[in-house]
Amino acid sequence: MTRLDLITPTRETIIALGFVLLILFTILLKTISWFKKIAKEQHQKRAELQAKITEINMLDTLRQQGFVGLQGAIALWHQDNQDEAIIVYKRYVYETGNYNFYSNYSLSDESLENDLKYEVARMANLNSITILEKELETRCCEIIMEHKHILLKKKQQKLSVDDYKRPITEAWNKEKLYFFNHLIANDEDIIDLKNRLNEKKALLSATSTKDTFLTTYSPFVFTEIERVVTQLTKQQPPLHHDITRLTPSEFEHYCADILKKNGWEVMVNGKSGDQGVDVLAEKYGKTVAIQCKLYSSPIGNSAVQEVFSGMHHYHADYALVVSNQSFTLSARQLASTTGVALMDFTELYSLSDLIA
Repeated sequence: MTRLDLITPTRETIIALGFVLLILFTILLKTISWFKKIAKEQHQKRAELQAKITEINMLDTLRQQGFVGLQGAIALWHQDNQDEAIIVYKRYVYETGNYNFYSNYSLSDESLENDLKYEVARMANLNSITILEKELETRCCEIIMEHKHILLKKKQQKLSVDDYKRPITEAWNKEKLYFFNHLIANDEDIIDLKNRLNEKKALLSATSTKDTFLTTYSPFVFTEIERVVTQLTKQQPPLHHDITRLTPSEFEHYCADILKKNGWEVMVNGKSGDQGVDVLAEKYGKTVAIQCKLYSSPIGNSAVQEVFSGMHHYHADYALVVSNQSFTLSARQLASTTGVALMDFTELYSLSDLIA
């Protein structure tokens, strides 16, 4: 074997050397990849840390501006600041643990955004419900005010006391329920508001909603009726303890006294040939010709005819028949065509409404 043979590498040596170089190159690549991964992770951690610091600073700023919790997130969403809204909402979820079915217990930005969209829609629906409920209550009050004088009269007729001086309220309670079922519940505006309200509530409930209008609003309506009637009672002059004990002439003066106490200039005819007008009352430059009927049975046509003629005789602006009794159907029909007002004596204190 020559020296040259010793220096020249064999085929096996070259293959072994190549394999070693391949291993070293692979190790080098993996080392470089590992360093890149470490560098990327470090960069990502620094970015996440910076994002958290930015988020905390933004949260502090938003808190100082009053954007806190669910309401704050919704307010930001309505201002088209969706990124800030999601940040505030995320903090709200972290602090309260309140999730809805959209989030599926995930705090990813996508889940939080879907979650917040649901809350925004839900809150808008709740606000709509609140507005509709207020409109419904307002309409109930309007209907009560339209019939306040009749309600007062009904309460005076229906409410009584037993021998032990305890109030008997059954008849009055039935009257209030009748008023609710026939005047409130059948009002077209009430029906429309009720249907819209039920539709909004159905959106918030997975189960079908029952019509609970009676149980929900009857307490409010009954309370409002009592409030209005009580207020009217305070405005009303004390009634004679037993009106049937008065003579017709005394009844005329009694009605005149009620009007005087309510600011009317009054003249009582009190004599034959009065042309069907017992009392002339003037207020606001308008004159009302009044016939007073103290009867034990319903008032018929003749009273309407007489006071209508008397109104023209005295050049009055309005004609009124006032009584302690109700009026026959014929009298009401004639009064409707002639423009004569019919009134219970307990309503005289509100006569100003006739010419308002």
